[in-house]
Amino acid sequence: MVAINNIKQFFPVERLKFSEAPNPSPGYSNMRDQVVRFKNPVLESWKQKIEEIGAKILQPLSRLEIVVSVSSEDIINQLRSFEEVSQVTPYVPKIRVQPQYLQNLGQLATKEAIATARLKAAQNPPSSQNRGTPLPGILIANFFTQEDRDLAAKNLESQEIRVADQPGTTKLVLDLSSDNNAIDSLKIIANQIGLKSLEEKVIPKLFNEEACHIIGRGVIPSNPTPTLGLTGQGEIIAIADTGLDTGESETLHLDFRERVQWINSYPIPSSLNSYILNPGSDDGASDTYSGHGTHVAGTALGNGEQAKKLGISSIPAGMATDAQLIFQAIEQTPKWNLEGQLFWLNSYHQNPPKSGLFGIPDDLKQLFEDAYERGARIHSNSWGGGEPGSYDGRCIDLDLFVWEHKSFLVLVAAGNDGKHRSSGTPAIEQGSVSSPGTAKNCLTVGASENNRNGQFSDVYGNWCPNDFPHLPFNSDGMVDSVDDIAAFSSRGPCQNGRRHPDVIAPGTFILSTRSSQIASNNFAWGAYPSAKEHYMYMGGTSMATPMVAGCAALVRQYLRERHQPSITDPSAALIKAALIHSATYIDYRFAHPSSKPYADNEQGWGRIKLQQVLNPAEPTQVLFIDEANGLKTGEKAEYKLQISDSQVPLKVTLVYTDYPGEDLINNLNLILYRPNNTYLLGNDFEGEGIPDTVNNVEGIIVETPEIGEWRIEVIAEVQQEQQDYALVISAGGLLRI
Repeated sequence: MVAINNIKQFFPVERLKFSEAPNPSPGYSNMRDQVVRFKNPVLESWKQKIEEIGAKILQPLSRLEIVVSVSSEDIINQLRSFEEVSQVTPYVPKIRVQPQYLQNLGQLATKEAIATARLKAAQNPPSSQNRGTPLPGILIANFFTQEDRDLAAKNLESQEIRVADQPGTTKLVLDLSSDNNAIDSLKIIANQIGLKSLEEKVIPKLFNEEACHIIGRGVIPSNPTPTLGLTGQGEIIAIADTGLDTGESETLHLDFRERVQWINSYPIPSSLNSYILNPGSDDGASDTYSGHGTHVAGTALGNGEQAKKLGISSIPAGMATDAQLIFQAIEQTPKWNLEGQLFWLNSYHQNPPKSGLFGIPDDLKQLFEDAYERGARIHSNSWGGGEPGSYDGRCIDLDLFVWEHKSFLVLVAAGNDGKHRSSGTPAIEQGSVSSPGTAKNCLTVGASENNRNGQFSDVYGNWCPNDFPHLPFNSDGMVDSVDDIAAFSSRGPCQNGRRHPDVIAPGTFILSTRSSQIASNNFAWGAYPSAKEHYMYMGGTSMATPMVAGCAALVRQYLRERHQPSITDPSAALIKAALIHSATYIDYRFAHPSSKPYADNEQGWGRIKLQQVLNPAEPTQVLFIDEANGLKTGEKAEYKLQISDSQVPLKVTLVYTDYPGEDLINNLNLILYRPNNTYLLGNDFEGEGIPDTVNNVEGIIVETPEIGEWRIEVIAEVQQEQQDYALVISAGGLLRI
């Protein structure tokens, strides 16, 4: 993909001069946005000085930078004169648009062109796109403020640029599909004052029993003892996916019936109107095409009632069998206007998909808010797409909602874009995780292999020969080792170096519920002979993610009901920290050379193993700390610990929900002091003494800790408000003093 990530590649920097306002309409703001970079972490008194000279603070950009609006060169000069400021430069919006998709828009197709395009489509079907499906000419513009957005909308409409929608408070959906001068219109859009970023509308793609025991042994009800018997009782999991079986509560698959609190179908948003004949269509919540949503829901919380009714001894149940479900159906069936744009038909999408995730709102806040208001505190998403590793508008939506709703944990699949196309290295290519899994405040889930060796002999090369043409993956079995990462599982890092995924869970040949609405011969990855009408096998990070969502429900239930003292409303950061803390870093035989001994961009912190954090063997003790009273710049929190057993590793996990932004806005650093007062830093696996300023997850593991008093410090560099956080600590004979 060729995307414009720096506007200077496409527009001359001179556009930023004050004398070159882009044809302002009445009331159009003439302020310009500037990036103020400080020499040190920002103090509140410095912000006050900036506002006193007449600059308006718009948003933090990183831990050392803020974006301000100014009205004159004099204010810029005053900013530069501040001793604390190292640099003042014009803000350059991020433009993620492929110009070739804007060429020749607005040309109507002739009958001859349509016939030629259909012939070409039959002879050369389009290849799948890893980044999702961008719609030519449909752009999402993100602004710093609602005022900026509203003024830009008026200005663009006055210049005959179509505003298709204004979702949320700071977004515009712009439609250039019928614009004969789309490139010129793009320049006008990019020059709007207050523009933060501009990107194509991308239609996300899906990230298509034994596994439960791999990660839930000792916690969920099962034969091994001792077990906590957690079932997710009292928890509500929200899932946004294709559909749920029949879509009607009264006739659903028995594994969900009586536990569905709300089912809602989301219509096609207005941003697609130019390409379809059924604007605003909503074909309901039934799972008609792939059965993906029904399978995902069963993996999270199916209870196996249908199998019990059939007398099947091996019950294919999900992780949280007593949890309640909110289901948000986001698959829709557009009727494509193939008589419309020549470019759409001939050059871009010769075979438009019959169905897809076309119901996803242009502002994800709608999905999250609907679930949150109905009591869900866990939200599972097995879909995504976009420029690999990038931080886009969907990431902003997610990070902002969790920042404003600190108890709402969003889980996102890492993606299935792992590939091995070079015979020179036995490692999967890196950098393929996509949005919204590239956000900071979600838990991003990759896939490990399931334990079904002997049942299935499938190898990656047979399933995906173009992605795995070489050894060792070409002939590698897909279920031959629980300590293998699934070859297709997307790897990090993000473009700014942030580590993803966070954790992994089984994602190959997962047995779960089958939709009664799909074709009678559709059994996805494989039929379940004992009850093939009701259950089937599927795989992907799509299946690993709801499994971890079910784990999140178990953790939350434990903290509310079993932990002493009870944590009645645990933060998303604490649930995320507990899940990461439970993970075991696996000794992966095809590890990338950049892999680290405790966390990397292939498996994150490792495969979930709930027993390690909820029901560990003696003498291991676990502390859960949920600090709602946040820290400000220069402040620190201190915790003293007594350890009496050196045979159990000391492990500390810090997680916090950061303010939206691609880089860290608020930076917390984790420091662990030994009894002799030497120290270790979070994520400093090589012992280089360098604090992590990229990730809002930090961890320290000491394999054989000295007996005695240890001390933890959390030190703050905070740009926005104050920063709350969560800590999970485990060790042998651990006591907080």
